[in-house]
Amino acid sequence: MLAKPLLFLLLNTLALFACQAQTATPTDSSKQRFARVLAKRNKLIDTKFEQAAAKRQLRRVFRRFYRDDSGQFYRGQFELSDSDPESDKAGFVVFIKCPTLDPSTYHDVDSSNYSADKNGVYYFCFSGHNTLFVIVPGADPLTFRALPGLEVGYDTQHVFLGANQVPTLRPTALRVYAGPENSAVPCGSNDMYLTDGLVVLKNEKLTQVPVRAFRAPKGYKLAYPLRSSNQPTKR
Repeated sequence: MLAKPLLFLLLNTLALFACQAQTATPTDSSKQRFARVLAKRNKLIDTKFEQAAAKRQLRRVFRRFYRDDSGQFYRGQFELSDSDPESDKAGFVVFIKCPTLDPSTYHDVDSSNYSADKNGVYYFCFSGHNTLFVIVPGADPLTFRALPGLEVGYDTQHVFLGANQVPTLRPTALRVYAGPENSAVPCGSNDMYLTDGLVVLKNEKLTQVPVRAFRAPKGYKLAYPLRSSNQPTKR
Protein backbone atom coordinates (compact mmCIF):
# COMPACT_ATOMS: atom_id res chain seq x y z
CA MET A 1 0.00 0.00 0.00
CA LEU A 2 2.90 2.40 0.64
CA ALA A 3 4.41 1.86 -2.78
CA LYS A 4 1.89 4.03 -4.64
CA PRO A 5 2.11 7.10 -2.32
CA LEU A 6 5.91 6.92 -2.39
CA LEU A 7 5.91 6.65 -6.17
CA PHE A 8 3.49 9.59 -6.41
CA LEU A 9 5.71 11.70 -4.11
CA LEU A 10 8.80 10.83 -6.12
CA LEU A 11 7.14 11.81 -9.41
CA ASN A 12 5.95 15.12 -7.94
CA THR A 13 9.47 15.88 -6.67
CA LEU A 14 11.02 15.16 -10.07
CA ALA A 15 8.41 17.34 -11.78
CA LEU A 16 9.19 20.21 -9.37
CA PHE A 17 12.91 19.98 -10.09
CA ALA A 18 12.26 19.94 -13.84
CA CYS A 19 10.08 23.03 -13.58
CA GLN A 20 12.75 24.90 -11.57
CA ALA A 21 15.42 23.94 -14.10
CA GLN A 22 13.34 25.35 -16.95
CA THR A 23 12.54 28.66 -15.19
CA ALA A 24 15.99 29.27 -13.67
CA THR A 25 17.94 32.22 -15.04
CA PRO A 26 20.86 30.91 -17.11
CA THR A 27 24.32 31.91 -15.93
CA ASP A 28 26.61 34.00 -18.10
CA SER A 29 28.62 32.02 -20.59
CA SER A 30 32.41 31.98 -20.47
CA LYS A 31 32.40 34.10 -23.65
CA GLN A 32 30.39 36.82 -21.91
CA ARG A 33 32.70 36.80 -18.90
CA PHE A 34 35.74 36.97 -21.19
CA ALA A 35 34.17 39.88 -23.10
CA ARG A 36 33.71 41.82 -19.84
CA VAL A 37 37.29 41.16 -18.75
CA LEU A 38 38.59 42.14 -22.19
CA ALA A 39 36.56 45.36 -22.20
CA LYS A 40 37.88 46.26 -18.75
CA ARG A 41 41.47 45.55 -19.80
CA ASN A 42 41.09 47.59 -23.01
CA LYS A 43 39.72 50.51 -20.99
CA LEU A 44 42.69 50.23 -18.65
CA ILE A 45 45.10 50.15 -21.60
CA ASP A 46 43.45 53.21 -23.18
CA THR A 47 43.84 55.11 -19.90
CA LYS A 48 47.50 54.14 -19.63
CA PHE A 49 48.11 55.30 -23.21
CA GLU A 50 46.48 58.67 -22.51
CA GLN A 51 48.53 59.15 -19.36
CA ALA A 52 51.81 58.09 -20.97
CA ALA A 53 51.24 60.28 -24.05
CA ALA A 54 50.37 63.31 -21.91
CA LYS A 55 53.51 62.79 -19.83
CA ARG A 56 55.64 62.70 -22.99
CA GLN A 57 53.66 65.61 -24.52
CA LEU A 58 52.68 63.47 -27.50
CA ARG A 59 49.54 63.90 -29.57
CA ARG A 60 47.75 60.94 -31.12
CA VAL A 61 47.64 61.05 -34.92
CA PHE A 62 45.82 57.78 -35.65
CA ARG A 63 45.60 54.27 -34.18
CA ARG A 64 48.50 53.96 -31.73
CA PHE A 65 50.70 56.43 -33.59
CA TYR A 66 51.69 59.70 -31.96
CA ARG A 67 53.66 62.82 -32.85
CA ASP A 68 55.66 65.29 -30.78
CA ASP A 69 55.98 69.04 -31.33
CA SER A 70 58.90 68.55 -33.73
CA GLY A 71 56.85 66.25 -35.99
CA GLN A 72 58.64 63.02 -34.95
CA PHE A 73 56.32 60.00 -35.18
CA TYR A 74 56.13 57.30 -32.49
CA ARG A 75 54.39 53.96 -32.32
CA GLY A 76 52.81 53.22 -28.97
CA GLN A 77 53.22 49.68 -27.68
CA PHE A 78 51.58 48.12 -24.64
CA GLU A 79 53.46 45.35 -22.87
CA LEU A 80 51.59 43.07 -20.47
CA SER A 81 53.49 42.50 -17.24
CA ASP A 82 50.89 40.83 -15.05
CA SER A 83 48.88 37.64 -15.46
CA ASP A 84 45.73 39.36 -14.15
CA PRO A 85 44.25 41.45 -17.00
CA GLU A 86 42.06 43.41 -14.52
CA SER A 87 44.99 44.48 -12.36
CA ASP A 88 46.26 48.08 -12.31
CA LYS A 89 49.68 46.53 -12.94
CA ALA A 90 48.55 44.88 -16.18
CA GLY A 91 51.37 46.41 -18.18
CA PHE A 92 53.20 49.51 -19.35
CA VAL A 93 53.35 51.74 -22.41
CA VAL A 94 56.46 52.42 -24.49
CA PHE A 95 56.84 54.70 -27.49
CA ILE A 96 59.10 53.68 -30.36
CA LYS A 97 60.40 56.19 -32.90
CA CYS A 98 59.19 55.46 -36.41
CA PRO A 99 59.18 57.06 -39.88
CA THR A 100 56.60 59.69 -40.77
CA LEU A 101 53.48 57.84 -41.89
CA ASP A 102 50.56 58.73 -44.13
CA PRO A 103 47.37 58.04 -42.10
CA SER A 104 45.08 57.97 -45.14
CA THR A 105 46.91 55.10 -46.88
CA TYR A 106 48.53 53.25 -43.95
CA HIS A 107 47.51 49.59 -43.62
CA ASP A 108 48.72 46.30 -42.16
CA VAL A 109 50.07 43.73 -44.62
CA ASP A 110 48.68 40.19 -44.43
CA SER A 111 48.31 40.11 -40.60
CA SER A 112 52.09 40.24 -40.20
CA ASN A 113 54.71 42.55 -38.67
CA TYR A 114 54.80 44.43 -41.96
CA SER A 115 52.71 47.47 -42.85
CA ALA A 116 52.70 49.97 -45.69
CA ASP A 117 51.44 53.31 -46.91
CA LYS A 118 51.84 55.19 -50.20
CA ASN A 119 55.42 56.10 -49.28
CA GLY A 120 56.89 52.72 -48.36
CA VAL A 121 56.83 49.41 -46.48
CA TYR A 122 57.57 49.20 -42.75
CA TYR A 123 58.72 46.44 -40.43
CA PHE A 124 57.86 46.33 -36.74
CA CYS A 125 59.57 44.10 -34.19
CA PHE A 126 59.07 44.23 -30.43
CA SER A 127 61.23 41.57 -28.82
CA GLY A 128 63.20 42.53 -25.74
CA HIS A 129 66.14 44.72 -26.73
CA ASN A 130 65.47 44.20 -30.44
CA THR A 131 62.72 46.83 -30.72
CA LEU A 132 62.29 48.72 -33.97
CA PHE A 133 59.84 50.19 -36.42
CA VAL A 134 61.73 50.92 -39.62
CA ILE A 135 61.22 51.39 -43.33
CA VAL A 136 62.09 48.37 -45.49
CA PRO A 137 64.60 49.67 -48.06
CA GLY A 138 63.75 48.81 -51.66
CA ALA A 139 60.31 47.32 -50.95
CA ASP A 140 57.46 48.26 -53.27
CA PRO A 141 54.35 49.19 -51.24
CA LEU A 142 52.04 48.50 -54.19
CA THR A 143 52.99 44.82 -54.58
CA PHE A 144 54.36 43.90 -51.15
CA ARG A 145 53.03 40.75 -49.47
CA ALA A 146 54.09 38.94 -46.28
CA LEU A 147 54.20 35.49 -44.72
CA PRO A 148 52.54 35.87 -41.27
CA GLY A 149 54.58 34.52 -38.38
CA LEU A 150 57.74 34.00 -40.44
CA GLU A 151 59.14 37.55 -40.70
CA VAL A 152 59.38 37.08 -44.47
CA GLY A 153 58.03 39.49 -47.08
CA TYR A 154 58.31 39.91 -50.83
CA ASP A 155 57.28 42.09 -53.75
CA THR A 156 57.52 41.41 -57.48
CA GLN A 157 61.30 41.82 -57.49
CA HIS A 158 62.73 41.01 -54.06
CA VAL A 159 62.49 38.81 -50.96
CA PHE A 160 62.95 40.30 -47.48
CA LEU A 161 63.80 38.74 -44.13
CA GLY A 162 62.78 41.20 -41.44
CA ALA A 163 63.78 44.60 -42.79
CA ASN A 164 66.67 43.20 -44.86
CA GLN A 165 66.57 42.41 -48.54
CA VAL A 166 67.78 38.94 -49.59
CA PRO A 167 69.14 39.72 -53.05
CA THR A 168 69.94 36.13 -54.04
CA LEU A 169 66.32 34.91 -53.96
CA ARG A 170 63.67 35.18 -56.68
CA PRO A 171 60.19 35.86 -55.20
CA THR A 172 58.33 34.11 -58.01
CA ALA A 173 59.90 30.74 -57.12
CA LEU A 174 60.18 31.13 -53.35
CA ARG A 175 59.86 28.14 -51.05
CA VAL A 176 60.08 28.49 -47.26
CA TYR A 177 60.62 25.61 -44.84
CA ALA A 178 59.95 26.57 -41.21
CA GLY A 179 61.59 24.83 -38.27
CA PRO A 180 61.86 25.49 -34.52
CA GLU A 181 61.89 28.95 -32.99
CA ASN A 182 65.29 30.62 -32.85
CA SER A 183 66.02 33.79 -30.87
CA ALA A 184 68.84 34.62 -33.33
CA VAL A 185 66.32 35.08 -36.14
CA PRO A 186 64.66 38.55 -36.37
CA CYS A 187 62.17 38.93 -33.49
CA GLY A 188 62.70 35.34 -32.39
CA SER A 189 60.95 33.87 -35.39
CA ASN A 190 61.39 30.32 -36.63
CA ASP A 191 64.54 28.90 -38.12
CA MET A 192 63.98 28.79 -41.87
CA TYR A 193 65.36 27.38 -45.06
CA LEU A 194 64.57 29.52 -48.09
CA THR A 195 65.12 28.45 -51.68
CA ASP A 196 64.10 29.54 -55.15
CA GLY A 197 65.44 26.50 -56.98
CA LEU A 198 68.81 28.16 -57.63
CA VAL A 199 70.18 28.81 -54.12
CA VAL A 200 69.44 27.60 -50.59
CA LEU A 201 69.69 29.85 -47.55
CA LYS A 202 69.34 29.09 -43.87
CA ASN A 203 67.79 32.27 -42.56
CA GLU A 204 69.99 34.97 -44.21
CA LYS A 205 73.07 32.85 -44.89
CA LEU A 206 73.83 30.92 -48.05
CA THR A 207 74.39 27.22 -47.49
CA GLN A 208 76.80 24.92 -49.28
CA VAL A 209 74.02 22.45 -50.03
CA PRO A 210 73.57 21.78 -53.76
CA VAL A 211 70.05 22.85 -54.74
CA ARG A 212 69.22 19.54 -56.43
CA ALA A 213 70.30 17.62 -53.35
CA PHE A 214 68.43 19.85 -50.87
CA ARG A 215 65.98 18.15 -48.55
CA ALA A 216 64.47 19.97 -45.59
CA PRO A 217 65.90 18.52 -42.34
CA LYS A 218 63.70 16.68 -39.89
CA GLY A 219 61.45 19.09 -38.03
CA TYR A 220 61.20 21.55 -40.93
CA LYS A 221 57.95 21.77 -42.85
CA LEU A 222 57.04 23.50 -46.08
CA ALA A 223 55.43 26.70 -44.84
CA TYR A 224 55.11 28.64 -48.03
CA PRO A 225 54.86 27.41 -51.61
CA LEU A 226 54.43 30.53 -53.73
CA ARG A 227 51.81 29.54 -56.28
CA SER A 228 50.76 31.66 -59.22
CA SER A 229 47.51 32.61 -57.48
CA ASN A 230 49.50 34.12 -54.57
CA GLN A 231 51.91 36.17 -56.62
CA PRO A 232 51.69 39.89 -55.86
CA THR A 233 49.84 42.02 -58.34
CA LYS A 234 49.56 45.74 -58.77
CA ARG A 235 46.77 47.24 -56.71
